[in-house]
Amino acid sequence: MNRKIFNKILITAIAVFLTLNFQSVNIFISSVSAAECECNNESGSTASEYKNNILYDIYGKPVNFKRIPAVAISLVPAVTEIIEAVKPEYRLRGVTVYDSNMYVAEKAEILGGFRIPDTDKLKSLKPDVVIAASIHKNVHELYKDSGTHVIILEANNPESIYKNIEIIGRLLHKENNAEKIISEMKAKIAGTQKKASAVPQSKRLRVIRLMGFDGKKLLVPGDDSFQIETVRLAGGIPIKTGRKGQSVQLSLEEWKKFDPQFVYSCGDSAKMWSDLSSLKGWKDVSAVKNRQHRSFNCNHTCRPSVNYAAFAEYLSACLYGDIYFSGAPLKKDGSTRKKQIKLDIPYVSNASVKYGTVDDFEHKTLVIKLKKKFDVLSTLTGLKQADTIGNHFLSPPRWNDGHNITLESLEKKICNAVNAEPDSSSFLMTGADLDNLAVVSREYKDFKVYALVTAGVMGNAQRQSRDEGQYYPHGTVNMIILSNTGLSGGAMARAIVTATEAKTAALQDMDIRSSYTPLDNQATGTGTDNIIVVSGEGMFVDSTGGHTKMGELIGKAVYTAVIEAVGMQNKVKPSRSVFDRLRERKITIQKLAAYAGEKIPANKRNELTACMEIAIQDKEIAGFLEAALAMSDAWKKNQIRNVSCFNEWSLSIAEKIYGKKIIRLIRVNIDNDKNSPLNTALSGLLTGAVYRVKTGY
Repeated sequence: MNRKIFNKILITAIAVFLTLNFQSVNIFISSVSAAECECNNESGSTASEYKNNILYDIYGKPVNFKRIPAVAISLVPAVTEIIEAVKPEYRLRGVTVYDSNMYVAEKAEILGGFRIPDTDKLKSLKPDVVIAASIHKNVHELYKDSGTHVIILEANNPESIYKNIEIIGRLLHKENNAEKIISEMKAKIAGTQKKASAVPQSKRLRVIRLMGFDGKKLLVPGDDSFQIETVRLAGGIPIKTGRKGQSVQLSLEEWKKFDPQFVYSCGDSAKMWSDLSSLKGWKDVSAVKNRQHRSFNCNHTCRPSVNYAAFAEYLSACLYGDIYFSGAPLKKDGSTRKKQIKLDIPYVSNASVKYGTVDDFEHKTLVIKLKKKFDVLSTLTGLKQADTIGNHFLSPPRWNDGHNITLESLEKKICNAVNAEPDSSSFLMTGADLDNLAVVSREYKDFKVYALVTAGVMGNAQRQSRDEGQYYPHGTVNMIILSNTGLSGGAMARAIVTATEAKTAALQDMDIRSSYTPLDNQATGTGTDNIIVVSGEGMFVDSTGGHTKMGELIGKAVYTAVIEAVGMQNKVKPSRSVFDRLRERKITIQKLAAYAGEKIPANKRNELTACMEIAIQDKEIAGFLEAALAMSDAWKKNQIRNVSCFNEWSLSIAEKIYGKKIIRLIRVNIDNDKNSPLNTALSGLLTGAVYRVKTGY
């Protein structure tokens, strides 16, 4: 390749990349087939033995619980999740690409995908403990004659999940934390079963968890899968195939005979649902006819981990919400404990997050008590005089009932639970956990501003002017703006504009993608975002625009708080792997591998995906793909007019992966624009991997 041309392309790519500061967020894990979910293979028989309170690794050696492992690796995302819940300050030294966004993985080496990890990197880390799955035979052999413990932690029912949590608690010397998590999970499952017991047998729904569908083969969980137990705990009637395995094939006849009334999947399942809805025979069941299909977060549906009980509760409410909320509650609404929030604002008398129960489900509410009534401007309820403001976490089971309850009646329930008066209160509603509340202050001389923000962007992020309006209950960026000054009516209204601009700047600088058009668009918000601004007291301010100091403080506080809140809620880091950045655009390695067609036999598909997963960890290749993402966005906005030379760059990357000369690329058209730099870059990645796997080079 001509060096001048190469340098020109490289400089252009870097300039665009730095100017737009594109980063990413892990929003979706596609589920077109069972192979697409790394966690679909996490359950099975437990190879490590736990007898007489002693854990033996797969080699039969007892594990020493007396010291916390200095170097630990987790190749099982479900267990990584447990580690983060039990001891969030712990840092793993190696993880898969599927859990690299967790805080416990901040300093970890990325060891490739779940199925075939990078054994060369594994060797170099010299771990004390490796937590693996039963499918990791090469890892088992790797440490056979070493001092490293290889522990298999898998689960196919609640009891085995509890056991895994207990083991991690002992391993990390956090037994109390582990016991608390287990206790809370058991209580939630008991509550779910009690609620579901009110559903008559005649109204129990036949439920199928869809693992994948390609138009001919339908995959569902086998009878021994933890996902079957999830359906049962939720009060549904699961299908019995008579076959074991994490995913088994279901025939058209079995599908029609069972006649599911509700089906669910994970991640981006639009194509799967479209196929089921249009194909003869497959569309002739109750769930498809009545459009009873839901898609959930893969981390919750597929991982037998700490979110298992919460998902069973949510699924149960999805199945029987009308019955749940029409009957008498089992518990009294109210708060049981609170966590204080310090706000250095003279007119704030108290601020806390209150925890308790509303409609039998967990509630968390930020409650800010003011010393007297002030003008409060809310984009949710308008202008009113209030001495109590806040932000209420709408528990997931309540999301399904959002259209059946008025805002006024819901606000009354919240006020009753937190001991506030509805007439003098103003609350926002969110699906983001209040434990992930960001509180950021900024000050200049006598001015001080607080931004209290919750933010979830995984379900309904959208780009204004591009995406269609669709109400979606979860997600939401909620902001409460407090200052130590009095604000005029105009200043209150202008503060909403300033805060919105800062929020959008934060989302774009993080490259949060639209949930609806992720290949083409960054998000500007979630479509359900809201703001509260308090007029306050003190020095009077009549302008909060961008040219004012007060506007600057509002903008900076909101910007920082949004980034922090998204980070806590969605585990989105300022710097993320390109693997996650592809996934957020609904581009999976498995989808990319499909373009290999007959060039790679079926029995080598896993090897092909592993080759690409490992290649992406190379810094040069990762940078090449990051440049492609930035250039593709700029290309679609007509900011770049010619990208023809990108083809040569892609060819050189393919040759780097293969190690030999390549004449032409295997063309990929996974992006909407076949000429986009992203399609060309993915073609280079796939081509290099195909040649390498095909020749065994």
